[in-house]
Amino acid sequence: MINTHINFGGFYDSIHSDYIDNNIEDFETVDYTALQTLYGTAYVDMINEELGSEIKFIGIDSPREYNFTTDKLVVDVNLISLQGIKAFIRSNDLKEEVQSLLDEVTTSRSGCIPFYTAEEVLNDEEMITGIRLDVIATYLNENSLQSYLDMNYVYEDIRNG
Repeated sequence: MINTHINFGGFYDSIHSDYIDNNIEDFETVDYTALQTLYGTAYVDMINEELGSEIKFIGIDSPREYNFTTDKLVVDVNLISLQGIKAFIRSNDLKEEVQSLLDEVTTSRSGCIPFYTAEEVLNDEEMITGIRLDVIATYLNENSLQSYLDMNYVYEDIRNG
């Protein structure tokens, strides 16, 4: 079992916060933490449906301040799910996106010195799985998110809070 994060875009000024805000009827009584957990669970369910995987939603890792990072979903990934992640990357021709993100997080630039080399990330199943899931999240945000949320009536759960 691998414990990792999915950088899905977070809840601060994102498509996800817009979706939640556009479906809230009573802003005075809303429990945002509960709604974010509900949304995070639905998001991982969408990934599982798309990949045929069994990724388990653990929680949300929210930063104290949003100037350098944003919310991430904390998940557990089993061996079956690892195969689904790799198959999804192959079948949707996302290998270049994985390589690009790997290069981005392992390349030095002004103000950033990476802790790991690309080779170290590739040899660490937890780190490379996180990168693959980040690429999948970006792909799903662009291609499947809105229809999944609508088809699964997530907006009704948000309205009912």
